[in-house]
Amino acid sequence: DSALAVDDYFRRDQSSYYGAPAEPPAQDRYDATESLGGALNVAQRSDVAGLANTARDAFVSGFQLALIVAAIVLAVLAVIVWRGLPARLDSGNSDSSEVAA
Repeated sequence: DSALAVDDYFRRDQSSYYGAPAEPPAQDRYDATESLGGALNVAQRSDVAGLANTARDAFVSGFQLALIVAAIVLAVLAVIVWRGLPARLDSGNSDSSEVAA
């Protein structure tokens, strides 16, 4: 999760944030953990070394995980559909007197 990676980054590198060993401002921490754009804005205005790269890496990692999960779901659904469909479809000409509703 990108928010966790950025939050972890703040905890590891507090000494370089605004040149003080204190916690970053609450609004900056919120902005940085809320979205990639927020993290990039915080990194740009505060000059925190490595925050932008950490945020980008976390975003790409999360995106890759989402794509892997989607591919697995798609593969499972494809197998279900393949196994569930009949081998051949009826042409619609049936000798029975039943009418499709």
